[in-house]
Amino acid sequence: MTVTQVFRIGLISVGFSLLFLSAFVFGEEGESSQAIAVLKIEGTHIEHLELESRDGQREEFTQPGETVELPPGEYHVYMAQLKGGYTCFNYSEDKNWITVAQGQEAVLKVGGPLEQKVVVKRRGSYLQLNYELKDGGDNAYRDLNRENTPRFAIFKGDKEIASGEFAYG
Repeated sequence: MTVTQVFRIGLISVGFSLLFLSAFVFGEEGESSQAIAVLKIEGTHIEHLELESRDGQREEFTQPGETVELPPGEYHVYMAQLKGGYTCFNYSEDKNWITVAQGQEAVLKVGGPLEQKVVVKRRGSYLQLNYELKDGGDNAYRDLNRENTPRFAIFKGDKEIASGEFAYG
């Protein structure tokens, strides 16, 4: 066999592999044959959403609508950014996993409206105030613009007895 004959056999083999791969990935009508599931989003003002699967794959959506399409599997909110700069990062071990399956409705609560909450703990004669901003899925958000720190005031009856700002950290 000459070099030219080997080269021609190689091209035919490559051409066959590409044809086979194309037939495997695409159905008869040219559409992807990968299974797709639909996830309903309950929340508003989402500019960017990243979901992470159990195997570490991430699906990103810019300005998602009421539903998004993604491969079936289990996902959690990895990152959500809302209009106005409020951002949720979920790097902790305690993740809220949601199962998304083809033909079944799955609902993800993420984004607005957000609920503000102050958690108060007594430490001797001091009060420790912790500010939380969470969505309906219990995801915590932060305003990355540190110029607008949350403020508070403490009243005894109608009289203000203390006020201040929450410090980041």
